[in-house]
Amino acid sequence: MRKLLILILINVIFISYQSNIFAQKALKKDNSEIIVNKVPFKKIEQFKNNNDFKYSKVDKGINLWDKIIFFLFRLIEKIFSNKGAAPYIRYIIIAILVVFAIFKLLGYKFTGLFVQDRIIKDKKGLNFKLQDISSIDFELEIKEAADNKNYRLAVRFQYLKLLNLLNNKKIINWQINKTNLQYLEEMNKNENFDEFKNLSNIFEYSWYGDFQIEKSRFLQWQNKFASIYDKIKN
Repeated sequence: MRKLLILILINVIFISYQSNIFAQKALKKDNSEIIVNKVPFKKIEQFKNNNDFKYSKVDKGINLWDKIIFFLFRLIEKIFSNKGAAPYIRYIIIAILVVFAIFKLLGYKFTGLFVQDRIIKDKKGLNFKLQDISSIDFELEIKEAADNKNYRLAVRFQYLKLLNLLNNKKIINWQINKTNLQYLEEMNKNENFDEFKNLSNIFEYSWYGDFQIEKSRFLQWQNKFASIYDKIKN
């Protein structure tokens, strides 16, 4: 057994020695002179200033504006998509815009007269609870408001007086929650429609616009209200 191990060891040493000899014979020595080419300094500076060679860019992250833009693009993508409910939503939005444009072209305004205005308030803090316009003493209220130079409130009572007259003549059906648009629809075939529409615009301009009204302008409007009062009564 010992002799076998010694024999194997000798064979391994011999094979290793032969391999080293063959390896040394296969290698070729190159004794030629080595020439090192230096890169010009100007070229190095050009490479340093070239953004294509700058790999250490700092990621600044996503700011709020980027998030908004991303959200808008995603929203537009969903709206114009043909998947799920997107087409129906798109048609509804288009229909709403078309209806809105038609009403604006016809001159209708979407300001409600009594929806969020059941208590009349002027700048001086006057509170007037509106439940039934037939119980209002319009002549007294208009005179007091005009004497106090509160022309906004005077126009308000003039317009309420107009609605009350139309309601008494069964031309409109006055309700506390109705809007000006609904009254215009009820007046659509009435001969006084154009005047009523004009006075509705005057009322909205003066009351909801919160503009300073001069006495001269108020007197002009007062004449217009007086004119339509006479037409409705007769």
